[in-house]
Amino acid sequence: MNKNMTFKTFDLTQGIITNQDGMLQQKLPVVMGETAEHNNVNFFRLGPGLGNSANVYHYHAISEEVFYIISGQGYMRTPQGNKIVAAGEIIVCPAYKESAHQLCNHSDTEDLIYMNVASAQKPDIMFIPDENGGVVFAQDEILTFSRETKVDVSNIPAANTGACKG
Repeated sequence: MNKNMTFKTFDLTQGIITNQDGMLQQKLPVVMGETAEHNNVNFFRLGPGLGNSANVYHYHAISEEVFYIISGQGYMRTPQGNKIVAAGEIIVCPAYKESAHQLCNHSDTEDLIYMNVASAQKPDIMFIPDENGGVVFAQDEILTFSRETKVDVSNIPAANTGACKG
């Protein structure tokens, strides 16, 4: 697939605005599948509100994420506890459970604005420890799962009941 270089201007007045439980969240997708195949870039503005977050506490099996704090301050929830983050800071979250994370605004008065760069690997699995489950990002679909549900792969019927041909 032939893709062209893309130039965009950072402007959070555009984008996707949500207001959940009185907490403002804005997302501006900058680089997605139509401009790049292997990375996503989004800018976020989290309005004031203790714990206001754009995502759940999670980690990935394959994809990596990098956060750059543009303005404000908040905290990154990690397996080791909450770490305060502020403007100018870069946080790198490699794949796997040791890098579980959730970026939150902890100010009652100030927005937290940050950029998120993520490798968009597919397939990928996003584990959500608080829910004991997660999400599988396949090529063309998103599937949820629970760790409570067990699958016995020996009972999956073969597409061809005949012997393998070599």
